[in-house]
Amino acid sequence: PTPDNRQGQDHGHGTAADLEIHVLIPKEAVLFLERNQNIIESSEIIGDMRKVHFRVSQTNWLRRALASIDGDVVVLHPDSFAREFRTLAQISLSGYKMS
Repeated sequence: PTPDNRQGQDHGHGTAADLEIHVLIPKEAVLFLERNQNIIESSEIIGDMRKVHFRVSQTNWLRRALASIDGDVVVLHPDSFAREFRTLAQISLSGYKMS
């Protein structure tokens, strides 16, 4: 997609305050990658997963977006984002169990 019709959001790409986030996502999550290509620094396939390096200034939306991916998502770096992501996943899972 061109910058004019991208559905991903631009969250301060290239600023000094940006945070690097490294994750493993299912390699089939192509739509997620296409929608967010403006914040992806690099991406490589490793077995059944894709290792992706993001650079963002806002993390709340990325945490929710990663949680919406079908399949396993593993946050590799930084530890603080990994903890926040696990907490969100646990809260979401407990909501499903209560329904």
